[in-house]
Parts: sequence; structure tokens; C-alpha cells
Amino acid sequence: MFSTKVAVIVVVSAFAMACLFVPDAQGCAATTNGTAGRRRREAVSEAAVVVLETAQRYDAASSDKILQAVTKQVKAIIDEADVDEEAFGAVSKSVAAGANGNVQVLFAVSHGSENCDELERVVTVAVNEVQDVVGANVLCGGSTNSIKKQANQ
Repeated sequence: MFSTKVAVIVVVSAFAMACLFVPDAQGCAATTNGTAGRRRREAVSEAAVVVLETAQRYDAASSDKILQAVTKQVKAIIDEADVDEEAFGAVSKSVAAGANGNVQVLFAVSHGSENCDELERVVTVAVNEVQDVVGANVLCGGSTNSIKKQANQ
């Protein structure tokens, strides 16, 4: 296991990486309107970042296969739970090596901060039902929530 400090650094780094994947940097920076001579901050939806920690050791050759397998299982959970995917906006995914050397599957959810409770509910189910996932960190609405697989799973 790795420390909370390392987990926060990983999640913050994942959020920074996620800003590269969210269309038009949505949620990563404020937008302005076109008023003459004045700039006004408009409310924008902030992206949420989900980092699923797997039990698989990182290997560049097999990381894409793991990404596809985890994504497929998460999609099945979302479909089964009858979640309104459109409420979350665009979802980008990538894979990285975690601080512990295991594969991390990163999801940048463009409108995730509008639905933090629902997002965390789905992630909790995914952590407990997806075979190789052992935990997750959810950066949503300005806070980070760590979710671990329940012992009886």
C-alpha cells in the first residue's frame, strides 16, 4: 500500500493529466464572456477524475488490454445500474503506472463534479465488482475520496 500523501499526489497529477483529455479544457479553467472591456467568470462544470487502482503490475505491452477489460466491466456496471451517462458529460480514459507499480486506469469525467454522489456510488460498485480493481480515488467537487474494496469481496 502507499501513503495518503502519495495517493493525493497521484490523484492531483491524474487531474492535471485529465485536463489534457477533456475537450476544450472544460472544467480545468474558467471561461469568460464577450462583454466589452470586462471579463466575467461564468460558471463552468468542473471535471472529476477517477483513478481505479488495479492489482496488475504495470507493463506497457499489456496496459491497453487491461484498460479495455476494466472499461468494459465498468460500462456493464453503469448499464446495469441504469445510470444516466449523459449527465456526466464526456469521459476520457487512460492508463498509467501507479506509485506502487500497479496499473491505474484514469477516467476524466467532464461534468463529474455536478454529480459527485452518483459518481462515487458507481465507483464504489465498480471497486467491489470489477475483478482486478482493489481501490479508487475520486477527485470530485474539490475533494478526494478513497474507496477500497470491501474485505468480503
